[in-house]
Amino acid sequence: MPFRAFIRFTFAITFLLTLVPRGEAEERVRISNGEWLPLFSESLEDYGAPSKIVTDAFALEGVNVDYGFFPWKRAYKLSSIGEWDGTIGWPYSEERAKTHYYSKRPVNSGKWVLFHRTTTPLLSLSIEKLKPYTFGITLGDWALDGKDALTTSLRNGILEYDQAPTDELMFLILARGRIDIFPQQIDVGYYQIKTLQKEGRLKKEEAASLTHFEETYRSMPLYLLLSRKAKNSKRLMVIFNRGMEQLYRAGRLD
Repeated sequence: MPFRAFIRFTFAITFLLTLVPRGEAEERVRISNGEWLPLFSESLEDYGAPSKIVTDAFALEGVNVDYGFFPWKRAYKLSSIGEWDGTIGWPYSEERAKTHYYSKRPVNSGKWVLFHRTTTPLLSLSIEKLKPYTFGITLGDWALDGKDALTTSLRNGILEYDQAPTDELMFLILARGRIDIFPQQIDVGYYQIKTLQKEGRLKKEEAASLTHFEETYRSMPLYLLLSRKAKNSKRLMVIFNRGMEQLYRAGRLD
């Protein structure tokens, strides 16, 4: 076959192949994520329990999820500008609701407690009884992001607090008596204490001296957010909420 005829033949076959009907393209959603062990991490199986819930809820409706891991501020920014479809693991705020659709059900219940030393026993969550203590707050953390009485008192300066750049440093400061109370999500808090001890940054007796007040001082559920600037976000949130209802009826959610 002459070369020119071969080229025409190849082009014709390629064109005909484009006319062959194919199944619907697999729908995917891109969700920005971050590191907050033991809840969220690229190193965890299924990227952590909340990420697994999101993956499964979408899968029930035929949508696959791709996660990208970034520092939390960047994860939120990438979603808010629509570069990624959404972001996982955020509490409700009116400001975030301006740029995102929130899922109806949370992906984590968000039980927050007050960590303290066993030598500084807490007897009450009464604001008046907490005034003698110095709290610790991580810079840029969600500890000041809430409407409960204790958080409001911290934010308004009724309760005294010091700040540090990381949760881990705050636990070291707590163990060594420079602050009295550190508010933290309960699962995250005990994971961080265990990790600090494993790394040798916290002595065994220091780790053993840290405990928490049994009463939850606030619930701060974490949600899936889908960007108002991303294509099909409103429809995808309807799909996600439908999948979450199926998980709830199956007993997979709190």
